[in-house]
Amino acid sequence: MKPLPCLLLSCVLVCPVLAQDRAQPTVGELGEDAHKKTKSLNRQYLVYLPKEAKNKALPVLIYLHGSGGVGNQVRRLNGQVGPIWRGMQKHAKERCILVAPQCLKRGRDGGGWLPADLNVLLLHLKSTYRIDGSRVYLTGNSMGG
Repeated sequence: MKPLPCLLLSCVLVCPVLAQDRAQPTVGELGEDAHKKTKSLNRQYLVYLPKEAKNKALPVLIYLHGSGGVGNQVRRLNGQVGPIWRGMQKHAKERCILVAPQCLKRGRDGGGWLPADLNVLLLHLKSTYRIDGSRVYLTGNSMGG
């Protein structure tokens, strides 16, 4: 086989695998009523949904960023959360939903992660996605740890 057709065939076979590995998150959004109940959460959050999320309830892992992630541009978190998602895709025995909320720079109570806000988020996630309520996990780094 000539080099060019081999290269093209390789791209056709490998690119979908690489694209799946680099899956982009979608931006979820708290409803207006839920957002009014929070003091320090950006209304938007990142959510990485595996294909399996359409067919069955999955565990959810909520990742809380450190102080470098505060603000109102939720897509900035992809740099922190993307490697976690790719690692989970590569090494996890079972798929899960990964959610990354964003803490506002200036929350109504001085900012930072507030348990009451996270409870509002969790209730929203349970009503929006197919989540196994007995397998909810929380992780983070620095301010989110």
